[in-house]
Amino acid sequence: MNKELTSKKYWYEYWKGKPKIDSSIIAKDFLFHEVLNKYVPKKEKITFLEIGGYPGKWAIFFAKYWSANSTLLDRYIDREVIQALSKTNAVENINIIEGDVFDLSVDKKFDVVMSAGFIEHFSDVPSVVDKHVDYLKPNGILIMSVPNLLGLNGLLQKVVDRETYDTHFLETMYDQNLKEIVSSRGLDIEYISYHSKFGVWLEDINNKPRWVRRLVYLINIIGKFLVRFESRVFSPYLIVVAKNKNI
Repeated sequence: MNKELTSKKYWYEYWKGKPKIDSSIIAKDFLFHEVLNKYVPKKEKITFLEIGGYPGKWAIFFAKYWSANSTLLDRYIDREVIQALSKTNAVENINIIEGDVFDLSVDKKFDVVMSAGFIEHFSDVPSVVDKHVDYLKPNGILIMSVPNLLGLNGLLQKVVDRETYDTHFLETMYDQNLKEIVSSRGLDIEYISYHSKFGVWLEDINNKPRWVRRLVYLINIIGKFLVRFESRVFSPYLIVVAKNKNI
């Protein structure tokens, strides 16, 4: 049984508490940009799908820098916010599919399918990965990233913000687990790694007590100065890139 660790109400409250998201400038060096530049060719008429990614920052990123025909699929959608965020980034149009990925029928496939911070909210990881692959063209590229809560950042969240910590299924964050699941779907792993040398974060940190904000700030300063390599203990993300060899 695929247990979902969040709900539509959870995401409604989550996004309503995020002010000014429609005014964000999505830069060329946004998060995993170096991985994407290496593994996703900038070819003409590329089609891109972001699953569970409201407000669609990755869809906008690919439309902006890959000239992709981008689509956002999510069950929580505020179209005005997406339109405003697109306009802020000089992107004319993002296609929208509103609904639960587990309920929708697949009537179109894409060159690139991506989710960032989605699959870790479900306990049946293979079934979630299958939904991504369903939308992928032959020779298409699958990109999935999850936050890494197996090390220091997870310990911090477990102690300070247990409610948020409990919305994450930790098995998604072991690189070998994710590698085996993706490979078993007939995809070739092109890249899998913990990403960024160091980083700790808390949701809604501005509303946390001052000592917590200062602690997170201090940990990040010290960690970024001392840590010299990516690892399960200190890196804030895990990312996998795979190519669909299914015909």
